[in-house]
Amino acid sequence: MERLVLVPMTNVPFHLESSLKMIEEVPGVKIIFSNAKNEGDWIESLKGVEVTFAKGSPLTRRIIDSSDKLRLIQTVSVGFNQIDVDAALRKGVMVCNVPEVMSETVAQHTWALILALSKEIAQGDRSVRSGAWSRLMGIDLWGKVLGIVGLGRIGRRVALKGKHAFDMKILAYDPYVDTETAQTYFTELVDLPTLMSKSDVVSIHCPLTRETRGLIGEKELSLMKETTLLINTARGGVVDEKALIHLLQSKKIRGAGLDVFEEEPVKPDNSLLKMNNVILTPHIASSTVATFNETGRRACENVARYLRGEPPKWQINLNSTPWIRSGMLL
Repeated sequence: MERLVLVPMTNVPFHLESSLKMIEEVPGVKIIFSNAKNEGDWIESLKGVEVTFAKGSPLTRRIIDSSDKLRLIQTVSVGFNQIDVDAALRKGVMVCNVPEVMSETVAQHTWALILALSKEIAQGDRSVRSGAWSRLMGIDLWGKVLGIVGLGRIGRRVALKGKHAFDMKILAYDPYVDTETAQTYFTELVDLPTLMSKSDVVSIHCPLTRETRGLIGEKELSLMKETTLLINTARGGVVDEKALIHLLQSKKIRGAGLDVFEEEPVKPDNSLLKMNNVILTPHIASSTVATFNETGRRACENVARYLRGEPPKWQINLNSTPWIRSGMLL
């Protein structure tokens, strides 16, 4: 009997098309494609399927519990918040992501947002185009304090760039990183209130889980200085967006650089779209051709490993530790 691997059609053009051959070469394997758009579609599509790639739509408990042969869910990304990981664990379904490939490009995008905000690049561009030729006043980063929420692979790269390029003091909040590891990246571990109140730049690099949803809420945001910049290239749900909008409107913080949002795409009436002290990008921190191709290749390679009887890499739900799912994966 053929072993079925399901590929959501939305993943094919970028990530997987050139790499699916390594799966097709495994004897007895057949790739099928699905246009599943809702829970019912997914339940029907997964009948008899042993492996599925995950796309943006949720893989809920009901979908996972309804599957009869599912053994592996493979993302084509670092993020996995669309998957009910605990339901998969109970069902005996492995969930794997691709945690390493995107780290450098997301760290670079993070710094692009930090630099653009600190030097008021977007405002300057608009000023020149409009003929206003405004005299804008940016801020220096040299010697300032960089606070990192989630000291995983991305957070560590952001920290090193801050230290070596701008001689910044690095603070980090990550309850699953030890002091010795943090020191390797010139970083001092602190609690979240200390980080929020002491940092000149706060950059978020933790995944979205039950533990981290709303982690940066009104209380935490209110601790920031009026000169602080907030950067989020992780997941929108980590930050209370309404509270952030209020702080930005009232000039309680200097500005924000956001690549992710609570709801994507952003609705036309979102107040963030009208603010001059915000730089917004459409969830593209990891979007480079080389990164996407390599992510697709590694995802397919990992599926092929499993199908050949080898242990797959990057299993998220290997155990139930909350932030395995933590900065350690990012």
